[in-house]
Amino acid sequence: MDVGFNNIVKKAGLKNVTLHTLRHTFASQLVMVGVSLRYVQELMGYQSFQTTLQYAHLSEDHVKSQVLRLPFADGYRLLDPEFNAPGFEIVCDSFE
Repeated sequence: MDVGFNNIVKKAGLKNVTLHTLRHTFASQLVMVGVSLRYVQELMGYQSFQTTLQYAHLSEDHVKSQVLRLPFADGYRLLDPEFNAPGFEIVCDSFE
């Protein structure tokens, strides 16, 4: 399978893409669309919940957009004149 996969990746002009990369991306995307970690664990076939957590990290932008869903986040938006309401284009660099 690796030989066929590597040929496809090469023909597509992709670099640094492995089967592991695709599994990791799949798990991360599931989490970012709201699939529970328990279902991700099942879909990925992991016995250990800790393994699921390793592969299910979130992008920084996704984490920020989730924080901005909080009711009191409107005050934060008002403080940031560049904030572009729904659609959530995140303009802050950190939550320090």
